Amino acid sequence: MSNKREASETFFSTLSMDGSKIPNMLTKLYLPRKLTDDLVFQFSPTDDQAQMIRSLLFWKFSLRGEVKSYDGSVEKQIVADIVISNSINTKPLGFGITEHEFDGEPADLTITHYLNHGSENQKVLGKFWITPSRVLGPDYVSTHSYTGDVSIETARSFDFKVSSDLHFKFENYHKRYRGPDGDLVSFHELVADFELEGKTIEDPELYSALVDLDDVLLLASLASRSRCICLGWDAYDFQTMVTRYLRNRTLPKTDDSKGNDYNDLIGVTDFPDFMATSFKHLREYAEPQALCRTLNFIVPNFRSTTDANFVMLYSALEMMVLHFRRQNGLEFILETGEFNRFRKQIKGAIDNSEIVTSDLNKLEIKGKLSELNRISFASAFQAFCEFYALDLSDLWPINNSLECISLSQIRNRLVHGEHFDSKDYDRLVIAREHLRWIVERMVLRILGWPVEKSHVSPGYLLFFNPYKIWRPLANNSSS
Repeated sequence: MSNKREASETFFSTLSMDGSKIPNMLTKLYLPRKLTDDLVFQFSPTDDQAQMIRSLLFWKFSLRGEVKSYDGSVEKQIVADIVISNSINTKPLGFGITEHEFDGEPADLTITHYLNHGSENQKVLGKFWITPSRVLGPDYVSTHSYTGDVSIETARSFDFKVSSDLHFKFENYHKRYRGPDGDLVSFHELVADFELEGKTIEDPELYSALVDLDDVLLLASLASRSRCICLGWDAYDFQTMVTRYLRNRTLPKTDDSKGNDYNDLIGVTDFPDFMATSFKHLREYAEPQALCRTLNFIVPNFRSTTDANFVMLYSALEMMVLHFRRQNGLEFILETGEFNRFRKQIKGAIDNSEIVTSDLNKLEIKGKLSELNRISFASAFQAFCEFYALDLSDLWPINNSLECISLSQIRNRLVHGEHFDSKDYDRLVIAREHLRWIVERMVLRILGWPVEKSHVSPGYLLFFNPYKIWRPLANNSSS
């Protein structure tokens, strides 16, 4: 792909791996035209360099390079800590003449451009590049005049204040390039503009801002039920401009961000208030990183199968209950010393049992004794619902029910390899939807947002068939 367009930069680089280095490697860099396009290095090693690469198996390495101006001064520095490469292609061009070439894809890439403007202003200006989002991107209204003129005005935009020193302004950044046939291709991409007063590019606040933005994007992904991520940034401080690409992140599907307010978890009108409330609760949560990991399990992944999606959602549910157990002392029934004494009594009863006579069976039973001290999942889940005043009585039961098969039983069948045939598929899909609604209600309560102001409230779900017809299917599943 890289040879279909002109290289963005051509320079000599040094490749390093496990203490071995290959200097003066002729390198071409092809930057992406669009945010999600490929980012590729193309290397043209000499015969000696090609032989060294083959002998050292240079498939994962770091790269350092410089672009110099005509006076020899360094104009740009190009650094990639991880580059993954493929095999070398060798093409004979004549007697004693060969041409070598191979590509490399960086997991991260930093381009530092030295401006040297000499400004005394200490301020970092920049923009993070973001994949499409229905709730973060601005909306426009076009007005057509009788004269044929068309005016476009912003109908809705979103700004988010993280702290007194940092806020993000989400805008569409318009770009264009010439296609292979000479046509002008215009498009826009979502960015988050930011400023850092009294800072420089070298200060760690820039990287802290990325952490803050990732949390904002994760909450927005939850609100829109479509994943949105940051893939890099531009930033400058009048002395230096840094462009950084992040490619160690899974790209959302291009159509995940399409749709409308009907598909979202939080309506667009409530979205600003939701972000302010949920961000505050996320930061105040006892284990914010663990909660972020849980949120990543909840945001839909439309590439996964129904079975895999069900298990992932149930894992998110278990994570939230586990956090709640630890925060409220609901992991164990007895203290360690008390349980050890109790276990000795049980072991003695097992050893003297006239019912269990096999030594192997006695050993297997003893191996299960530690589980006796754990508070049951059903009890911990009920305590969670009571603590957060969470009503789930209108949805498919999580734990054992006399009326129907529970979602926990479905999960156990899936993870233990039981097959669900085609006649059970509709039931599994509907059970998965109920599990999603349960998990979303749970995380909304953790984030301090009322279920009634979401698209998983009983009043909103009333219009969905999976909400109305689940009881007969659940009852049939237990037969």
